[in-house]
Amino acid sequence: MAIDYLDFDLAIEAIESTPGRYRARVVDSPAGEANVEFELPFSSIELENYILKMGRPRQGVRGLNSTEGRAAQEFGRKVYEAIFQGEVRDCLRRSLDVANQQPDHGLRLRLRLSAAPALADWPWEYLYDSSLRRFFAHSASTPIVRYLDLPQRIQPLAVQAPLKILVMIANPRDVGQLDVEAEWRKVQAALADLVARGLVTLTRLEKATLAALQRQLRQDQYHIFHFVGHGGFDQQNQEGVLLLEQENGLARLVAGSYIGALLHDHRSLRLAVLNACEGARTAQSDPFAGVAQTLLQQGIPAVIAMQFEITDGAAITFAHEFYTALADRYPVDAALAEARKAIYAAGNDVEWGTPVLYLRAQNGNIFAIAELREAPPLPLPVVEPEPVKLSPRKSIFQERSYWIGVAILISLVIGIVWQGPRFSATLQQLMNGTSTPTATDTPLPTSTPAEPAAVATKIIEGVTFVYVPGGEFTMGSDNGASNEKPVHPLNLLGFWIMQTEVTNAQYKRCVDAGNCTKPVNDSWDKPEQANYPVTHVDWNQAKTYAEWMGGSLPTEAQWEKAACGTDGRIYPWGNDAPDDKFLNYNGNIGQTTEVGSYPPGQSPYGALDMAGNVWEWTSSKYQPYPYQADDSREDLSGEASRVLRGGSFVNSRDRVRCASRDGSIPNDRNFDVGFRVVSPGR
Repeated sequence: MAIDYLDFDLAIEAIESTPGRYRARVVDSPAGEANVEFELPFSSIELENYILKMGRPRQGVRGLNSTEGRAAQEFGRKVYEAIFQGEVRDCLRRSLDVANQQPDHGLRLRLRLSAAPALADWPWEYLYDSSLRRFFAHSASTPIVRYLDLPQRIQPLAVQAPLKILVMIANPRDVGQLDVEAEWRKVQAALADLVARGLVTLTRLEKATLAALQRQLRQDQYHIFHFVGHGGFDQQNQEGVLLLEQENGLARLVAGSYIGALLHDHRSLRLAVLNACEGARTAQSDPFAGVAQTLLQQGIPAVIAMQFEITDGAAITFAHEFYTALADRYPVDAALAEARKAIYAAGNDVEWGTPVLYLRAQNGNIFAIAELREAPPLPLPVVEPEPVKLSPRKSIFQERSYWIGVAILISLVIGIVWQGPRFSATLQQLMNGTSTPTATDTPLPTSTPAEPAAVATKIIEGVTFVYVPGGEFTMGSDNGASNEKPVHPLNLLGFWIMQTEVTNAQYKRCVDAGNCTKPVNDSWDKPEQANYPVTHVDWNQAKTYAEWMGGSLPTEAQWEKAACGTDGRIYPWGNDAPDDKFLNYNGNIGQTTEVGSYPPGQSPYGALDMAGNVWEWTSSKYQPYPYQADDSREDLSGEASRVLRGGSFVNSRDRVRCASRDGSIPNDRNFDVGFRVVSPGR
């Protein structure tokens, strides 16, 4: 979208001779200049109360007409009425008229606050005109930016597809722990369709250290730096900091000047996004003391930082809509306005104001991306696998597995009768896995373990379950992430597990019965989505459905055995590398697929879709190995993070391994997380 802005430059200055009084000056606008003096519209205590209401730690999404939303509106109205009075108000209205008379034009409100540092931390994004009954920042026609006028002129950077984003996720082990893999998964999920379309690439730093950042910046050219982690303000040194990691994993407080020094020489870098609390905070005496402001001063044309804590749902919506709008050639401030509207439209009436844009470019065009275009669509598989039929009316005695079982039983009887002790010895060797192939044996390829001869199934409430026999298996991996170690043996009782993930249609039965609550998406009950996995359900919703079915969520031990069996395979189907015939992964399709669409990817026990498509809730708390069922990890109470398994349609090959594990807080409702149910006994 081609959108041009006229600038409304508003400078706020403290009147030194009169404490508590300020001057607002329109230094440039389509309607000329103007000025007005004003007093602060609230006391310091009242301001603190507003900030606490709008920015207190959030336990969930703030709905429309919430206390927080009303506080934001009241705050924004008071600020607007204090400043936009008299000739300043008239100048703004005339400027809006000029912009509205020109096609594809808007009015950018550029706030210059360097002469009033005590007001720099105000949440100006909530500026509200009660006569128009709207927040200015809600519209791409009237974006609000914090503008720092620096001497060096910024030119747009010409780029071709894709925009390259470098992601750093910091999680020092001596600070409040983030669920790092979940954070990375959320970034991937937010941008999955852009990656699939060839518009964006994501590169994650292996370590969140300054040294790793410096090395990676030498390897390639990046356009955007995206940070996820802890931030803060160093009161002693009066400067903003990010908490990175040392080589030993402990925290290192890094001032914005250090990070800016590394990013300064990376000329292709045009934008930094800081998803860290207090990333936008500065000192009352120094407008350049915050991390965001320092990066701007060091040469980054645009920085987006968070002035309050932001919930996962709002962060995902922000990232997806913001980067999508950038790819659609929106200026950075217009792209942020689109992201704000998306957060608000999702039923969240306060967090849209959490991101703050600091800009030093004369306009918001930090990229010249006229040539940016989508990559060719990925080819579809040549052969479409036949869907798995899970009709509840079909008797188990009609299944192929039944006749295979009969044939095996007859063969065993004949062998025992005719071969006697020799056959019994051979059978014992086979059971122990110690038989030696004869000259006529054909060894199986080492890359793919043998498919089971038969799959035991049964129907419970119209849903197909497969049986996982009891016995020992090996849990974990020495070749994966640290949370998969140590490898350890585990002995489980036999159990039944759903052959596929719970579908929308299956979940709808529980909703219609009054036992389950609805997922938080608009299409879950559409007929065309009936056989897709249900998503946007939190852990408690999944647990409620499982109990309504007379079962439970699988423990992560049950899940892993059902996925990989006992032969040490890497993936449910074996050790062959993932590809499109086995699973839906890596953003290749860009959305979920119907359950049972990948029969070649079945597990040793016939369970389908245990890799890719959607992550799956388990009952287990996200705790270190070794797995011990009696160490409180299977306590179903509390708000501890719960284990997710299997990876989703946005994840790469490493995350769809049998042993890969992740965690998420119980009230998370994500678009790529579903679940399945287990039933005990034989």
